[in-house]
Amino acid sequence: MKKLTRTLCLLLSLLFLFGCTPGTTPEQVPGDNSEDTDSEDTEMNENMTAIIENGTTTFRLVRPDDSRQDTGLAMVKLKEALEGKFNIKLEVINDYVDRSEPIPDEVPEILVGQTNRQASRDALAKLTGENEYYIGFDGTKLVLTAAKPEEIMRAVDAFIAEY
Repeated sequence: MKKLTRTLCLLLSLLFLFGCTPGTTPEQVPGDNSEDTDSEDTEMNENMTAIIENGTTTFRLVRPDDSRQDTGLAMVKLKEALEGKFNIKLEVINDYVDRSEPIPDEVPEILVGQTNRQASRDALAKLTGENEYYIGFDGTKLVLTAAKPEEIMRAVDAFIAEY
């Protein structure tokens, strides 16, 4: 039993060590010790406070309409974490918008994955490596996305751990 526990701890340590890719920016990996981290953390915390006001929220969770299973699992994990931590209920929708309607850019949303929202596209454009992810605010949107859909769970895990 002790050998199994040690092996499991070693594997988890290695996963954590190699899961943090070199070359990521503080915007993509919360807790990085760069010069701008304090101001970014303060801004992120202020924005997080704006999501939950008086025990309620106007934000909704948005996933891509054609999302893969890993994006769906990341969405469920984030929803459960936020609802459990803040005792709120979050609406979950996909990003489908009828062609005759404009994409809602001013609606408060938490975007998970590569959605059709401009904030998601802007965040993806900032990524330089295929194993990178992005966590940040863009106007009324909290964006959690990744260069590859299978990496979105890393973004969600980092967000949950930090905030």
